[in-house]
Amino acid sequence: MIRFPPQWIETRRIETRRIAAWILAAIGLLGGARLAWGDEAEDRAAALAAVRAAAAGRDLKGIKAKFAEAEKLRGEEKYDAELNRLGELLQYLDQFWKAVDRGAATAQGNLELKIGEDIVAVAEFDGNSLTLREEGKNRRYTLASVPSRVCLALAEQVLKPGDGVNQVIFGTFHLLDAKGDRRLAKQYFEAAAKAKVDVAPLMAEFEIGPSIPAIEIEIPTLTPAQKLALSEKNWQVQAIGADASKKPIEGVLSQDQEGRLKAKIPASAGAADSLVAISPKRLFAGNFQFAAIVVGLKENHTLRLTAGQDSGYTAPLPKGTVKIELVRQGAKVACRINGVEVELKEFGKVRPQLVTTLSIGAPIGSEFTIAAVEWTTR
Repeated sequence: MIRFPPQWIETRRIETRRIAAWILAAIGLLGGARLAWGDEAEDRAAALAAVRAAAAGRDLKGIKAKFAEAEKLRGEEKYDAELNRLGELLQYLDQFWKAVDRGAATAQGNLELKIGEDIVAVAEFDGNSLTLREEGKNRRYTLASVPSRVCLALAEQVLKPGDGVNQVIFGTFHLLDAKGDRRLAKQYFEAAAKAKVDVAPLMAEFEIGPSIPAIEIEIPTLTPAQKLALSEKNWQVQAIGADASKKPIEGVLSQDQEGRLKAKIPASAGAADSLVAISPKRLFAGNFQFAAIVVGLKENHTLRLTAGQDSGYTAPLPKGTVKIELVRQGAKVACRINGVEVELKEFGKVRPQLVTTLSIGAPIGSEFTIAAVEWTTR
């Protein structure tokens, strides 16, 4: 048996401890780098979303401020490419709103506009609000509320509709604006391409879902009936998809002193990548109107109108404070989020007047508050 001197053994122990310390330090540094990278990725995604939300909400000052903030995060190839594309689109959008402004000033008091089958006249324009004379009545609009068809008609007073670059300008408005029509946007871009305008670098923006602008939402004082509707005993939490079971998940909901319903979904509620549905226990049949204000939403929350797990409608919800309005009349379901009409995505075999559950789909670990809710059925 070979025997090593005690001094040699002690030296090797010290070296082993040093190597272990170096390895642990390296792991810590790599872990910190991953966390920092994850934070940067989230910051960049949030910055792009903020720019698009400002454009969707016609916040012309906010667009410039949000884009300037996004510029500070440059340094990652994919992000930089997306920001460059968005920046080019915003230049076209700026030209559109300048044309609307000039068109309204030109049309004020002396020009009738044909919009579809309607004839309107610009009765007054002060740079901030627009008053149109329609069917013998004056209707006043702010920048945020002017219908998209009116914006387009005013811009066309300045920008020649048949010009290829102008087609891109009109298409960009429809692409980025919350009241725009993406089907029309694509038609404008296709017309521009036929006119030899290179729109290929911009087409990837159609793969980004429509943005919903942030709006100021007043949180109402709850009535006794609303407090009762928000009582946790009248709501349920269930898993979605493969993790679904008929047994509700307990310990997620609580009602605060004001009567708001607070949801806190613990890690024990399911796998890290799973979702749960938070819904009133009542079912919605026939015609109904539903409205809710939800506070503190993060990423990956959805509005769900479903019949069991196999069919229904969904719509993504933006971050922050969100106002949800949902109406079913006959076979038609309409949804507005933050005052903007959104398209509900169907899945499964959707049947008119199906008996449905109305819920918020939420990821594991999320927290939010349902601050107000009301519904009527007929």
